[in-house]
Amino acid sequence: MGPNPSTPTDNPTTTSPMTTGIARFMTWLYTKGSPPEIEQAVLRLMLASGIIFYFAFLTFLVTHEVGLWTEAEQQLAIGLIGFWLAAIGVVASLFVWPAKSVARRIAGMLVDVGIATFYLWLAGANGVWMIPAYLFIIFGNGARYGRRYLFACQALCLMGFGMAGFSVPYWQQHRTEWMALLATLIMPPLYVSALFRRRRGRGGEKA
Repeated sequence: MGPNPSTPTDNPTTTSPMTTGIARFMTWLYTKGSPPEIEQAVLRLMLASGIIFYFAFLTFLVTHEVGLWTEAEQQLAIGLIGFWLAAIGVVASLFVWPAKSVARRIAGMLVDVGIATFYLWLAGANGVWMIPAYLFIIFGNGARYGRRYLFACQALCLMGFGMAGFSVPYWQQHRTEWMALLATLIMPPLYVSALFRRRRGRGGEKA
């Protein structure tokens, strides 16, 4: 004897009110706001939160106390907390002013380049890892907002790394490596900018 066709054999998928509310809010935010800014802000907050949780893991599960950190590590932790708070602030601004905002784009750019430069100045040899981070920030801004933002972000990165070459002892002692990495921040963005221009044309630039 088969099942009653009028009686469903499987439970229908249910969605919690919280999930529905979040979905509706995100739909509203994407409708009213600037999707590239939303993506950038959410990505920034996710990265900042991941780094903060990593440091918390090292502190409470490995070293058990902040006192075991070096002075540079403690300064870096303070800087990362500031980065995390700034990322939260940028996301919070989307609630108040979801529409496109040049000021918010510039603020986000300053936050991203600022924390990368801050780490580069403190980390010595490990600061070399900020060169890929610089390029990631430059290309991300260029892809989302246009070539003007790419060049503006590139200028900030060159300023930060350029000053490090004259102020940070490690880079003063490794001038050849510094010059090679400086060229890395100059040539690839120019090439990518040319590709953006060819692909988008004059009408493709975003305000």
